Amino acid sequence: MIDPGLDSDLKRRLREVLERDPVTEAELRKVLDEGRVCASLVRGRLERGEQRLSELVADPETPLAELANALRVVNDLRPRLTELESTLAELQERAPEYRRSWLTGRPTR
Repeated sequence: MIDPGLDSDLKRRLREVLERDPVTEAELRKVLDEGRVCASLVRGRLERGEQRLSELVADPETPLAELANALRVVNDLRPRLTELESTLAELQERAPEYRRSWLTGRPTR
């Protein structure tokens, strides 16, 4: 299982970069790269969880507790991935503003 603290800490750092002005190119690249890697890890875990859930649902012998655990994993990962991707998208949209501010020397806000 992906450590919930991993993406929580990353989402916190992404938000900090979004709220801070100025931000450096190195900081921007670092959090975007880390965010993409983390999102990829969470997405992969979610896909495996959904596949496992499908397999369990297809087997009438599956114990209810095992099915419930697989469902819990999927239901935990999906909103984490959605929030992470949303925060990454917001930062990616703001990246050109940051870059313009570096060229003009004026803050983004």
